[in-house]
Amino acid sequence: MKKKQLQIINHYGFEAQKAKLKEEMTELAYAPNEENFIEEIADVLNVLQGIIYFRGWEQQVLQIQEAKLDRQLKRIEEGR
Repeated sequence: MKKKQLQIINHYGFEAQKAKLKEEMTELAYAPNEENFIEEIADVLNVLQGIIYFRGWEQQVLQIQEAKLDRQLKRIEEGR
């Protein structure tokens, strides 16, 4: 999948894929039913992962995700 995602972003370019991500995220937010919601998740993930790979942000994103999950779990433990 990574190869295909990179092929697409290399063709259209970073700025176009950022715009596409906004479009796909809006479609996800307004998906009328579960089937459409799942399809839109796949669209968002494909575009988002392409951007992450294109920029070489894999490790940065994983580290930030981990920190944010830890922060939220701490809030839960504190009763927030």
